[in-house]
Amino acid sequence: MARKAPALPLLAVLLCFAAHSWTPAAAQKLSVGNDYQLVYSVAAYFEMNGIKGTVSITQDGLYNPAAITARLSGFPRKNILQNYDWVIREYPVRYSLLPDFPCSDAELGDVFDPLNQQVSQTYDVDCKNDTSKCAVGDLSGRVGYLLSNQKVQTFQYPGLQLRGPYSPVGRSIVIYSQQAGNISVALACANIERQGIKIVTLRASFQEPSRIQGEVFFRFVDGRSEVTIFADLYRLDGNQGENIWTLRESIQPGVCGVLYQVYGTSAAYANTDYYQYLQNCNRTNPRSCVIGDLTSKCGNLTSDSRGRMRAFCTDAQLGLVPLSSILPLTLTIQNNSAPPFILDCAPLQAISPEAAVVLGSTNLPNSQIFVNLLFFQADPYERTFIRSYYYYKRTPRPISYMEIRDNSTNRALARKNQVYLTSPQIALKLASGAIVTGDQVPIGDLQFKVPTAGKNLYRSTDVTLWLPLYGLYNITNRVLVVKDTLNGVLLSAPIQRYDNPASLYPSFMGYN
Repeated sequence: MARKAPALPLLAVLLCFAAHSWTPAAAQKLSVGNDYQLVYSVAAYFEMNGIKGTVSITQDGLYNPAAITARLSGFPRKNILQNYDWVIREYPVRYSLLPDFPCSDAELGDVFDPLNQQVSQTYDVDCKNDTSKCAVGDLSGRVGYLLSNQKVQTFQYPGLQLRGPYSPVGRSIVIYSQQAGNISVALACANIERQGIKIVTLRASFQEPSRIQGEVFFRFVDGRSEVTIFADLYRLDGNQGENIWTLRESIQPGVCGVLYQVYGTSAAYANTDYYQYLQNCNRTNPRSCVIGDLTSKCGNLTSDSRGRMRAFCTDAQLGLVPLSSILPLTLTIQNNSAPPFILDCAPLQAISPEAAVVLGSTNLPNSQIFVNLLFFQADPYERTFIRSYYYYKRTPRPISYMEIRDNSTNRALARKNQVYLTSPQIALKLASGAIVTGDQVPIGDLQFKVPTAGKNLYRSTDVTLWLPLYGLYNITNRVLVVKDTLNGVLLSAPIQRYDNPASLYPSFMGYN
Protein backbone atom coordinates (compact mmCIF):
# COMPACT_ATOMS: atom_id res chain seq x y z
CA MET A 1 0.00 0.00 0.00
CA ALA A 2 1.36 3.41 -0.88
CA ARG A 3 2.36 5.61 2.01
CA LYS A 4 -0.01 8.49 2.64
CA ALA A 5 1.23 11.94 3.58
CA PRO A 6 0.61 12.85 7.23
CA ALA A 7 -2.20 15.28 8.02
CA LEU A 8 -1.11 18.89 7.46
CA PRO A 9 -0.95 19.94 11.12
CA LEU A 10 1.70 17.27 11.60
CA LEU A 11 3.94 18.76 8.92
CA ALA A 12 4.76 21.69 11.10
CA VAL A 13 5.59 19.30 13.92
CA LEU A 14 7.96 17.37 11.68
CA LEU A 15 9.58 20.10 9.63
CA CYS A 16 9.55 23.44 11.41
CA PHE A 17 11.95 23.15 14.33
CA ALA A 18 15.12 24.81 15.37
CA ALA A 19 18.42 23.49 14.11
CA HIS A 20 19.90 20.46 15.80
CA SER A 21 23.60 19.78 16.11
CA TRP A 22 23.25 16.44 14.35
CA THR A 23 21.60 17.08 10.98
CA PRO A 24 20.93 14.89 7.95
CA ALA A 25 23.49 17.00 6.11
CA ALA A 26 26.08 16.08 8.70
CA ALA A 27 25.10 12.42 8.41
CA GLN A 28 25.48 12.60 4.67
CA LYS A 29 29.06 13.80 5.01
CA LEU A 30 30.03 10.77 7.08
CA SER A 31 31.67 7.92 5.25
CA VAL A 32 31.51 4.22 5.92
CA GLY A 33 35.00 3.92 4.49
CA ASN A 34 35.54 0.97 2.19
CA ASP A 35 32.68 -1.03 3.68
CA TYR A 36 31.14 -1.56 0.24
CA GLN A 37 34.37 -3.14 -0.99
CA LEU A 38 34.85 -5.48 1.95
CA VAL A 39 33.78 -9.11 2.12
CA TYR A 40 30.49 -9.22 3.99
CA SER A 41 29.24 -12.44 5.59
CA VAL A 42 25.97 -13.43 7.21
CA ALA A 43 24.50 -16.78 8.20
CA ALA A 44 21.29 -18.48 9.30
CA TYR A 45 21.64 -21.19 11.95
CA PHE A 46 19.01 -23.95 11.71
CA GLU A 47 17.99 -26.14 14.62
CA MET A 48 14.39 -27.13 14.10
CA ASN A 49 12.20 -30.12 13.20
CA GLY A 50 15.24 -32.39 12.94
CA ILE A 51 17.01 -30.10 10.45
CA LYS A 52 20.34 -28.80 11.64
CA GLY A 53 23.11 -26.72 10.10
CA THR A 54 23.78 -23.34 8.52
CA VAL A 55 23.07 -21.33 5.41
CA SER A 56 25.89 -18.82 4.95
CA ILE A 57 25.89 -15.92 2.48
CA THR A 58 29.06 -14.08 1.50
CA GLN A 59 29.47 -11.10 -0.81
CA ASP A 60 32.76 -9.57 -1.94
CA GLY A 61 31.75 -5.97 -2.70
CA LEU A 62 28.26 -4.62 -3.12
CA TYR A 63 27.69 -5.48 -6.78
CA ASN A 64 29.28 -8.92 -7.06
CA PRO A 65 27.13 -12.07 -6.90
CA ALA A 66 26.50 -13.39 -3.41
CA ALA A 67 27.84 -16.88 -2.68
CA ILE A 68 25.41 -19.06 -0.72
CA THR A 69 26.53 -22.26 1.01
CA ALA A 70 23.96 -24.55 2.63
CA ARG A 71 25.28 -27.14 5.09
CA LEU A 72 22.15 -28.88 6.29
CA SER A 73 21.28 -32.36 7.51
CA GLY A 74 18.29 -34.09 9.05
CA PHE A 75 15.79 -33.89 6.20
CA PRO A 76 13.03 -36.53 6.57
CA ARG A 77 14.36 -39.92 5.46
CA LYS A 78 11.18 -40.86 3.64
CA ASN A 79 11.82 -37.90 1.32
CA ILE A 80 15.46 -38.68 0.67
CA LEU A 81 15.37 -37.49 -2.97
CA GLN A 82 12.93 -34.63 -2.53
CA ASN A 83 13.57 -31.05 -3.55
CA TYR A 84 12.81 -28.49 -0.86
CA ASP A 85 11.57 -24.98 -1.45
CA TRP A 86 13.24 -22.18 0.50
CA VAL A 87 12.39 -18.51 0.72
CA ILE A 88 13.38 -15.37 2.59
CA ARG A 89 10.42 -13.90 4.45
CA GLU A 90 9.78 -10.35 5.62
CA TYR A 91 10.12 -10.77 9.37
CA PRO A 92 12.55 -12.50 11.73
CA VAL A 93 11.78 -15.60 13.76
CA ARG A 94 10.82 -14.84 17.34
CA TYR A 95 11.90 -17.85 19.37
CA SER A 96 10.13 -16.31 22.35
CA LEU A 97 6.92 -17.60 20.74
CA LEU A 98 7.70 -21.00 22.22
CA PRO A 99 6.05 -23.44 22.43
CA ASP A 100 4.06 -22.26 19.39
CA PHE A 101 5.51 -23.08 15.97
CA PRO A 102 7.31 -19.86 14.98
CA CYS A 103 7.69 -20.58 11.22
CA SER A 104 4.12 -19.90 10.12
CA ASP A 105 3.47 -17.43 7.32
CA ALA A 106 1.24 -15.52 9.74
CA GLU A 107 4.28 -14.86 11.95
CA LEU A 108 6.97 -14.33 9.31
CA GLY A 109 4.97 -12.38 6.73
CA ASP A 110 5.11 -12.58 2.94
CA VAL A 111 8.02 -13.60 0.76
CA PHE A 112 10.53 -10.73 0.79
CA ASP A 113 9.66 -8.86 -2.41
CA PRO A 114 10.78 -5.21 -2.23
CA LEU A 115 10.54 -4.84 -6.03
CA ASN A 116 6.92 -6.12 -6.10
CA GLN A 117 7.73 -8.84 -8.62
CA GLN A 118 4.99 -11.14 -7.34
CA VAL A 119 2.16 -8.76 -8.28
CA SER A 120 2.50 -9.94 -11.89
CA GLN A 121 -0.28 -12.34 -12.91
CA THR A 122 2.31 -14.30 -14.91
CA TYR A 123 4.83 -14.42 -12.06
CA ASP A 124 5.42 -18.19 -12.09
CA VAL A 125 6.13 -18.25 -15.82
CA ASP A 126 8.21 -15.06 -15.71
CA CYS A 127 10.29 -16.33 -12.77
CA LYS A 128 10.86 -19.71 -14.44
CA ASN A 129 12.04 -18.13 -17.70
CA ASP A 130 14.11 -15.33 -16.15
CA THR A 131 15.40 -15.63 -12.58
CA SER A 132 15.79 -11.85 -12.31
CA LYS A 133 11.97 -11.67 -12.47
CA CYS A 134 11.70 -13.70 -9.25
CA ALA A 135 11.11 -12.00 -5.91
CA VAL A 136 14.32 -11.20 -4.02
CA GLY A 137 13.30 -13.70 -1.34
CA ASP A 138 12.29 -16.50 -3.74
CA LEU A 139 15.48 -18.53 -3.31
CA SER A 140 14.11 -21.56 -5.16
CA GLY A 141 13.40 -19.39 -8.18
CA ARG A 142 16.58 -17.31 -7.96
CA VAL A 143 19.18 -20.03 -7.29
CA GLY A 144 17.43 -23.43 -7.25
CA TYR A 145 15.98 -25.92 -4.78
CA LEU A 146 17.60 -27.47 -1.73
CA LEU A 147 18.33 -31.17 -2.29
CA SER A 148 17.87 -33.43 0.71
CA ASN A 149 20.53 -35.93 -0.43
CA GLN A 150 23.33 -33.33 -0.49
CA LYS A 151 24.76 -32.15 2.82
CA VAL A 152 26.69 -29.26 1.26
CA GLN A 153 25.29 -27.19 -1.62
CA THR A 154 26.63 -23.98 -3.14
CA PHE A 155 24.79 -21.36 -5.16
CA GLN A 156 25.54 -18.04 -6.85
CA TYR A 157 22.98 -15.25 -6.46
CA PRO A 158 23.59 -12.32 -8.84
CA GLY A 159 21.77 -9.19 -7.76
CA LEU A 160 21.40 -9.98 -4.06
CA GLN A 161 22.59 -7.07 -1.92
CA LEU A 162 23.63 -7.72 1.65
CA ARG A 163 23.65 -3.98 2.32
CA GLY A 164 21.09 -1.31 1.61
CA PRO A 165 17.28 -1.18 1.72
CA TYR A 166 16.87 -4.52 -0.12
CA SER A 167 19.18 -6.42 2.22
CA PRO A 168 17.86 -9.70 3.67
CA VAL A 169 19.94 -9.30 6.85
CA GLY A 170 17.76 -9.65 9.95
CA ARG A 171 14.96 -11.38 8.08
CA SER A 172 14.29 -15.14 8.06
CA ILE A 173 14.81 -18.14 5.77
CA VAL A 174 12.10 -20.81 5.74
CA ILE A 175 12.48 -24.33 4.31
CA TYR A 176 9.33 -26.01 2.96
CA SER A 177 8.35 -29.57 2.11
CA GLN A 178 5.83 -30.34 -0.62
CA GLN A 179 3.01 -32.53 0.69
CA ALA A 180 0.15 -34.30 -1.04
CA GLY A 181 -2.02 -31.94 -3.03
CA ASN A 182 0.93 -29.65 -3.75
CA ILE A 183 0.66 -28.12 -0.27
CA SER A 184 3.79 -26.52 1.13
CA VAL A 185 4.51 -27.21 4.81
CA ALA A 186 7.16 -25.22 6.69
CA LEU A 187 9.82 -27.50 8.14
CA ALA A 188 12.31 -25.10 9.66
CA CYS A 189 13.18 -21.42 9.83
CA ALA A 190 16.12 -19.32 10.99
CA ASN A 191 17.23 -15.69 11.07
CA ILE A 192 19.90 -14.23 8.78
CA GLU A 193 22.39 -12.52 11.05
CA ARG A 194 25.81 -10.91 10.86
CA GLN A 195 28.58 -13.14 12.12
CA GLY A 196 31.73 -12.61 14.18
CA ILE A 197 30.97 -9.05 15.24
CA LYS A 198 29.32 -7.56 18.30
CA ILE A 199 25.76 -6.41 17.61
CA VAL A 200 24.15 -3.67 19.69
CA THR A 201 20.45 -4.29 20.32
CA LEU A 202 18.11 -1.55 21.48
CA ARG A 203 14.46 -2.04 22.38
CA ALA A 204 11.44 0.21 22.76
CA SER A 205 8.94 -1.69 24.89
CA PHE A 206 5.28 -0.64 25.03
CA GLN A 207 3.44 -2.06 28.04
CA GLU A 208 0.18 -1.64 29.91
CA PRO A 209 -1.50 0.66 30.57
CA SER A 210 -1.31 2.14 27.07
CA ARG A 211 -2.97 2.12 23.67
CA ILE A 212 -0.02 0.19 22.21
CA GLN A 213 1.60 -3.05 23.33
CA GLY A 214 4.64 -4.86 21.97
CA GLU A 215 8.27 -4.16 21.10
CA VAL A 216 10.44 -2.50 18.49
CA PHE A 217 14.03 -3.73 18.08
CA PHE A 218 16.99 -1.81 16.62
CA ARG A 219 20.13 -3.88 15.83
CA PHE A 220 23.44 -2.57 14.51
CA VAL A 221 27.19 -2.32 14.96
CA ASP A 222 27.81 0.85 16.95
CA GLY A 223 28.65 3.86 14.81
CA ARG A 224 29.41 2.18 11.51
CA SER A 225 26.69 -0.05 10.16
CA GLU A 226 23.15 -0.15 8.88
CA VAL A 227 20.40 -0.59 11.44
CA THR A 228 17.77 -3.30 11.10
CA ILE A 229 14.48 -2.18 12.65
CA PHE A 230 11.70 -4.64 13.49
CA ALA A 231 8.38 -3.53 14.98
CA ASP A 232 5.87 -6.05 16.34
CA LEU A 233 3.06 -4.15 18.04
CA TYR A 234 -0.67 -4.22 18.78
CA ARG A 235 -2.99 -1.24 18.81
CA LEU A 236 -5.43 -2.06 21.59
CA ASP A 237 -8.22 0.40 20.81
CA GLY A 238 -9.33 -1.67 17.81
CA ASN A 239 -8.79 1.07 15.22
CA GLN A 240 -7.42 -0.05 11.87
CA GLY A 241 -5.34 2.10 9.60
CA GLU A 242 -1.95 3.68 9.17
CA ASN A 243 0.13 5.13 11.95
CA ILE A 244 3.24 7.33 11.95
CA TRP A 245 6.35 6.42 13.94
CA THR A 246 9.23 8.70 14.74
CA LEU A 247 12.25 8.99 17.02
CA ARG A 248 12.06 12.15 19.10
CA GLU A 249 14.13 14.01 21.61
CA SER A 250 12.87 14.32 25.14
CA ILE A 251 14.01 15.64 28.51
CA GLN A 252 12.28 12.62 30.07
CA PRO A 253 12.65 9.70 27.64
CA GLY A 254 9.42 7.74 27.32
CA VAL A 255 7.22 10.47 28.80
CA CYS A 256 4.83 11.42 26.02
CA GLY A 257 3.94 14.83 27.43
CA VAL A 258 7.44 16.33 27.20
CA LEU A 259 8.52 15.40 23.68
CA TYR A 260 10.46 17.65 21.36
CA GLN A 261 11.23 17.58 17.65
CA VAL A 262 11.76 14.56 15.47
CA TYR A 263 15.42 13.67 15.90
CA GLY A 264 17.75 15.23 13.35
CA THR A 265 15.35 17.95 12.25
CA SER A 266 17.33 20.80 10.74
CA ALA A 267 16.38 24.45 10.25
CA ALA A 268 17.06 23.85 6.57
CA TYR A 269 13.90 21.75 6.43
CA ALA A 270 11.72 24.62 7.61
CA ASN A 271 11.73 26.07 4.09
CA THR A 272 11.33 22.72 2.36
CA ASP A 273 8.10 21.93 0.54
CA TYR A 274 6.74 18.79 2.16
CA TYR A 275 5.84 17.05 -1.09
CA GLN A 276 9.33 17.79 -2.40
CA TYR A 277 10.63 16.26 0.83
CA LEU A 278 8.61 13.11 0.16
CA GLN A 279 10.05 12.82 -3.34
CA ASN A 280 13.60 13.04 -2.02
CA CYS A 281 13.16 11.06 1.22
CA ASN A 282 12.20 7.40 0.88
CA ARG A 283 13.34 3.89 1.65
CA THR A 284 15.93 3.84 -1.14
CA ASN A 285 17.29 7.31 -0.31
CA PRO A 286 17.24 7.47 3.49
CA ARG A 287 19.98 10.10 3.80
CA SER A 288 17.60 12.71 2.42
CA CYS A 289 15.27 12.07 5.36
CA VAL A 290 15.13 13.53 8.82
CA ILE A 291 17.01 10.94 10.87
CA GLY A 292 14.11 10.14 13.18
CA ASP A 293 11.50 9.95 10.39
CA LEU A 294 10.99 6.18 10.43
CA THR A 295 7.72 6.46 8.52
CA SER A 296 9.42 7.70 5.36
CA LYS A 297 12.27 5.20 5.62
CA CYS A 298 10.31 2.13 6.72
CA GLY A 299 6.70 2.79 5.77
CA ASN A 300 3.64 3.34 7.94
CA LEU A 301 2.77 1.09 10.85
CA THR A 302 -0.51 -0.32 9.52
CA SER A 303 -2.84 -1.97 12.02
CA ASP A 304 -4.79 -4.98 10.70
CA SER A 305 -8.18 -6.30 11.79
CA ARG A 306 -6.62 -7.63 15.01
CA GLY A 307 -4.80 -4.36 15.66
CA ARG A 308 -1.42 -5.90 14.90
CA MET A 309 1.23 -3.59 13.41
CA ARG A 310 4.50 -4.96 11.99
CA ALA A 311 7.28 -3.47 9.95
CA PHE A 312 10.87 -4.31 9.09
CA CYS A 313 13.44 -2.15 7.33
CA THR A 314 17.16 -1.49 6.96
CA ASP A 315 18.16 2.09 7.78
CA ALA A 316 21.57 3.13 6.44
CA GLN A 317 21.29 6.58 7.99
CA LEU A 318 20.55 5.88 11.66
CA GLY A 319 23.58 3.60 11.97
CA LEU A 320 25.91 6.55 11.37
CA VAL A 321 24.72 8.20 14.57
CA PRO A 322 26.76 7.45 17.73
CA LEU A 323 25.05 5.15 20.19
CA SER A 324 25.35 7.83 22.88
CA SER A 325 23.08 10.05 20.75
CA ILE A 326 20.49 7.35 20.06
CA LEU A 327 19.91 6.05 23.58
CA PRO A 328 18.25 9.22 24.97
CA LEU A 329 15.65 9.11 22.19
CA THR A 330 11.98 8.17 22.50
CA LEU A 331 9.99 6.21 19.92
CA THR A 332 6.56 7.73 19.34
CA ILE A 333 3.55 6.34 17.50
CA GLN A 334 0.76 8.64 16.38
CA ASN A 335 -2.31 8.41 14.22
CA ASN A 336 -2.18 9.46 10.59
CA SER A 337 -5.37 11.50 10.52
CA ALA A 338 -6.62 14.86 11.71
CA PRO A 339 -6.42 15.86 14.44
CA PRO A 340 -3.01 14.22 14.96
CA PHE A 341 -2.23 12.94 18.43
CA ILE A 342 0.37 10.66 19.97
CA LEU A 343 -0.98 7.20 20.72
CA ASP A 344 1.97 6.14 22.85
CA CYS A 345 5.70 6.45 23.32
CA ALA A 346 8.56 4.40 24.77
CA PRO A 347 12.24 5.12 25.44
CA LEU A 348 15.01 3.28 23.58
CA GLN A 349 16.90 1.06 25.98
CA ALA A 350 19.97 -1.10 25.42
CA ILE A 351 19.52 -4.84 25.87
CA SER A 352 22.34 -6.27 27.94
CA PRO A 353 23.54 -9.86 27.56
CA GLU A 354 22.21 -12.47 29.98
CA ALA A 355 24.06 -15.32 31.65
CA ALA A 356 23.26 -17.99 34.21
CA VAL A 357 25.44 -20.39 36.15
CA VAL A 358 25.01 -23.77 37.83
CA LEU A 359 27.46 -25.07 40.40
CA GLY A 360 26.65 -28.29 42.23
CA SER A 361 28.40 -31.27 43.79
CA THR A 362 27.88 -34.30 45.97
CA ASN A 363 30.50 -36.24 47.89
CA LEU A 364 28.77 -39.27 49.32
CA PRO A 365 30.37 -42.63 50.20
CA ASN A 366 29.04 -44.22 47.02
CA SER A 367 29.21 -41.29 44.60
CA GLN A 368 31.15 -38.17 43.76
CA ILE A 369 29.69 -35.71 41.25
CA PHE A 370 30.72 -32.21 40.25
CA VAL A 371 28.73 -30.09 37.77
CA ASN A 372 29.48 -26.58 36.46
CA LEU A 373 27.42 -25.10 33.62
CA LEU A 374 27.55 -21.56 32.29
CA PHE A 375 24.80 -20.29 29.95
CA PHE A 376 25.29 -17.14 27.85
CA GLN A 377 22.96 -15.31 25.42
CA ALA A 378 24.02 -11.98 23.90
CA ASP A 379 20.46 -10.82 23.11
CA PRO A 380 17.03 -12.36 22.41
CA TYR A 381 17.91 -13.04 18.74
CA GLU A 382 21.19 -14.82 19.43
CA ARG A 383 21.76 -18.49 20.20
CA THR A 384 22.51 -19.63 23.74
CA PHE A 385 26.00 -20.94 24.45
CA ILE A 386 26.43 -23.60 27.15
CA ARG A 387 29.88 -24.19 28.58
CA SER A 388 29.82 -27.43 30.52
CA TYR A 389 32.23 -29.18 32.83
CA TYR A 390 31.32 -32.18 34.91
CA TYR A 391 32.79 -35.40 36.21
CA TYR A 392 31.58 -38.27 38.32
CA LYS A 393 33.15 -41.20 40.17
CA ARG A 394 31.87 -44.28 41.95
CA THR A 395 28.19 -43.73 41.17
CA PRO A 396 25.98 -46.84 41.43
CA ARG A 397 24.86 -46.18 37.88
CA PRO A 398 26.36 -43.91 35.19
CA ILE A 399 25.02 -40.44 34.54
CA SER A 400 22.50 -40.58 31.72
CA TYR A 401 21.58 -36.95 31.07
CA MET A 402 20.68 -33.62 32.66
CA GLU A 403 17.42 -31.72 32.65
CA ILE A 404 15.97 -28.49 33.94
CA ARG A 405 12.97 -28.59 36.24
CA ASP A 406 10.65 -25.93 37.54
CA ASN A 407 11.85 -25.52 41.12
CA SER A 408 13.18 -27.07 44.35
CA THR A 409 16.74 -28.27 44.78
CA ASN A 410 15.48 -30.95 47.19
CA ARG A 411 16.24 -34.28 45.47
CA ALA A 412 12.96 -35.89 46.53
CA LEU A 413 10.90 -32.95 45.27
CA ALA A 414 13.00 -32.55 42.16
CA ARG A 415 12.18 -36.15 41.27
CA LYS A 416 8.47 -35.27 41.24
CA ASN A 417 8.67 -31.99 39.36
CA GLN A 418 7.99 -31.95 35.63
CA VAL A 419 10.69 -31.20 33.06
CA TYR A 420 10.51 -27.48 32.39
CA LEU A 421 8.00 -26.44 29.71
CA THR A 422 6.68 -29.77 28.50
CA SER A 423 4.26 -28.99 25.67
CA PRO A 424 1.70 -31.26 23.95
CA GLN A 425 3.16 -30.01 20.65
CA ILE A 426 6.47 -31.74 21.35
CA ALA A 427 5.04 -35.00 22.67
CA LEU A 428 6.01 -36.83 19.47
CA LYS A 429 7.73 -40.07 18.57
CA LEU A 430 11.21 -39.53 17.22
CA ALA A 431 12.45 -41.91 14.55
CA SER A 432 15.32 -44.13 15.61
CA GLY A 433 18.65 -42.60 14.62
CA ALA A 434 17.07 -39.33 13.53
CA ILE A 435 18.72 -36.00 14.30
CA VAL A 436 16.95 -34.46 17.28
CA THR A 437 16.71 -30.68 17.54
CA GLY A 438 15.84 -28.52 20.51
CA ASP A 439 12.27 -27.77 19.41
CA GLN A 440 11.38 -31.48 19.47
CA VAL A 441 11.94 -31.89 23.20
CA PRO A 442 10.96 -29.78 26.22
CA ILE A 443 13.11 -26.71 26.89
CA GLY A 444 14.43 -28.38 30.02
CA ASP A 445 15.47 -31.64 28.31
CA LEU A 446 19.25 -31.29 27.89
CA GLN A 447 20.09 -34.78 26.63
CA PHE A 448 20.32 -33.53 23.02
CA LYS A 449 21.60 -30.02 23.84
CA VAL A 450 24.38 -31.07 26.23
CA PRO A 451 25.07 -34.70 25.23
CA THR A 452 26.74 -36.13 28.32
CA ALA A 453 25.41 -39.71 28.25
CA GLY A 454 27.94 -42.40 29.16
CA LYS A 455 30.79 -39.98 29.86
CA ASN A 456 32.45 -39.72 33.26
CA LEU A 457 34.15 -36.49 32.18
CA TYR A 458 32.59 -33.89 29.93
CA ARG A 459 34.09 -30.56 28.97
CA SER A 460 32.55 -28.78 25.98
CA THR A 461 30.84 -25.68 24.60
CA ASP A 462 27.48 -26.41 22.98
CA VAL A 463 25.09 -24.06 21.17
CA THR A 464 21.31 -24.11 20.94
CA LEU A 465 18.40 -21.88 20.02
CA TRP A 466 16.18 -23.51 22.59
CA LEU A 467 17.47 -22.48 26.03
CA PRO A 468 16.27 -18.87 26.38
CA LEU A 469 17.69 -16.50 28.97
CA TYR A 470 15.18 -13.75 28.05
CA GLY A 471 11.43 -13.49 28.20
CA LEU A 472 8.64 -15.56 29.59
CA TYR A 473 10.37 -18.93 29.13
CA ASN A 474 13.85 -18.11 30.42
CA ILE A 475 15.57 -20.83 32.45
CA THR A 476 17.07 -18.63 35.18
CA ASN A 477 15.98 -19.41 38.76
CA ARG A 478 15.01 -22.95 37.84
CA VAL A 479 16.80 -26.17 38.82
CA LEU A 480 19.30 -28.42 37.04
CA VAL A 481 18.81 -32.13 37.75
CA VAL A 482 21.39 -34.86 36.99
CA LYS A 483 19.81 -38.26 36.20
CA ASP A 484 21.22 -41.79 36.20
CA THR A 485 20.40 -44.56 33.73
CA LEU A 486 17.38 -45.69 35.78
CA ASN A 487 15.99 -42.16 35.91
CA GLY A 488 17.11 -41.58 39.47
CA VAL A 489 18.10 -38.09 40.62
CA LEU A 490 21.80 -37.99 41.52
CA LEU A 491 22.10 -34.23 42.06
CA SER A 492 20.07 -31.05 41.83
CA ALA A 493 21.37 -27.47 41.86
CA PRO A 494 19.86 -24.02 41.28
CA ILE A 495 20.33 -22.06 38.03
CA GLN A 496 21.31 -18.58 39.15
CA ARG A 497 21.85 -15.35 37.24
CA TYR A 498 25.50 -14.61 36.55
CA ASP A 499 26.53 -11.28 38.06
CA ASN A 500 28.45 -9.75 35.13
CA PRO A 501 27.23 -11.20 31.80
CA ALA A 502 28.97 -8.52 29.68
CA SER A 503 32.36 -9.78 30.85
CA LEU A 504 31.69 -13.07 29.03
CA TYR A 505 31.56 -11.52 25.55
CA PRO A 506 35.23 -12.27 24.69
CA SER A 507 35.01 -15.80 26.00
CA PHE A 508 31.86 -16.86 24.14
CA MET A 509 31.59 -14.52 21.16
CA GLY A 510 35.26 -13.89 20.40
CA TYR A 511 35.08 -10.08 20.74
CA ASN A 512 34.80 -7.42 23.43
